[in-house]
Amino acid sequence: MSVNDVIAAAGIISGKIFTYKGTTEIYTVPIITEANSYIWSLPAGITGTSTTNSITVTIANTAVSGNIKVKGHNGCGDGTESSLAITTNTVGLNYLNVIGNPGCAGTDIILTLNVENGTPFVELQCDLKYPAYLTPKTTSIALTDRATDHSVQASMLA
Repeated sequence: MSVNDVIAAAGIISGKIFTYKGTTEIYTVPIITEANSYIWSLPAGITGTSTTNSITVTIANTAVSGNIKVKGHNGCGDGTESSLAITTNTVGLNYLNVIGNPGCAGTDIILTLNVENGTPFVELQCDLKYPAYLTPKTTSIALTDRATDHSVQASMLA
């Protein structure tokens, strides 16, 4: 005869909280003590199956924002679930990443504009206001295709 212990509560789910329709994401929870399997619950329009501590989900164009939930399971029942609120978007997020130290004269600074977009686009315009002590080394950036999810870089000299 084997005896199952009571399942520990699920820990914090990790993964993107801002998602985009038409993409695939991975969510993970730390190993749940005494769980033999995991039960995942997903918002409408988000699909995926897993009995482990990690799940790969597909976010359909019909997906709605909601909570991704997980709980451990064994012969004694289910543990306390954990929940992660996610927001689904139809248009990607654009963000600028600065690499380098703008406080050091003569140092290159790389500006990377990451464009995460669910649909192809034709044109990108980026007007940056930068301090007078920065001199652009590249004055224009061209995208060579009409694909999605671009990353473009420009160099500045401090």
